[in-house]
Amino acid sequence: GDVGSNIPRVTGARELSAWRTAYKGTCAYDAAGDTACFGRGLNHQFGGGANVILSVPTLQPHLDRFEVLELGDNHSCGIDGGVAWCWGLGTVGRIGDGSATTEPRTMPVTTGLTGVVDLAVGYEHSCAVTGSGAAYCWGVNGMGELGDGTSMQQNAPVVVAGPMTWTQITTGRSFTCGLRADRRVSCWGDNRSGALGVSGPSLSVPGPAITAFDNASEVQAAPNSSFACAIADPMRQVWCWGPGTVTGPGTAPIAIAGMDQVVVLGVGFLHVCAMRDDGSVWCWGQGGNGELGDGMSANSETPVRVSF
Repeated sequence: GDVGSNIPRVTGARELSAWRTAYKGTCAYDAAGDTACFGRGLNHQFGGGANVILSVPTLQPHLDRFEVLELGDNHSCGIDGGVAWCWGLGTVGRIGDGSATTEPRTMPVTTGLTGVVDLAVGYEHSCAVTGSGAAYCWGVNGMGELGDGTSMQQNAPVVVAGPMTWTQITTGRSFTCGLRADRRVSCWGDNRSGALGVSGPSLSVPGPAITAFDNASEVQAAPNSSFACAIADPMRQVWCWGPGTVTGPGTAPIAIAGMDQVVVLGVGFLHVCAMRDDGSVWCWGQGGNGELGDGMSANSETPVRVSF
């Protein structure tokens, strides 16, 4: 996924060009290429060689080399010169270096995958897209989230099955969605809660299945989520599918009322936020901890405007 790369810079002590968030941590980088992280890094998600909890943004010079950075709940990955690197908790093969060590990788290690243009980090798996349009995944695979047609754990990248050409990829807790060159979204993995956007009795789909809309320009999930959302042209309308207060009843993709002309989309654990082309920001879903930014502490199945 590429959430945040088009977010306008925030004026302050630093001018931020992008940021990445995980369950309890955030990393941001500025136009000069400096990277700072804060929050929970207790499984070495920040890759600095130590378990840390950072209460203020702290520079992480070892991450400056990555042009793309993705944070997960227990591991992280980045792209450096087209090569995918990962670090953090090493169990179930999520690091992609060929091992499934119980010892955390405290510093970035290479997956050996080259030519990478997009990268996504799930709960216990990771995926990438290369410049040739191939998609690769690695890590846990009990629900078919790697898309290789099996349910076998893979400790190194394996290619996603099928003849499709991919342009972008995103990962949820135990499922994956990708944007194809024909602008259709396909998902695979755990379908018990409808996270794949397709109907049917199957609990898991170990290879790409087409969701119910075309003309997508972006698809997003969150590392610990069981739903996904996409932006579809020509109106840049947000569609979501899966369970919970984010999508309402049913699992098929639904258009979120009022969420057209969207320029930035972000998906959290149980909430979604979107910026429209007029600069307004709207959120919906779980709001008990203030996630929706409207000054309230309540869930909302419809978008509410963030109070700035």
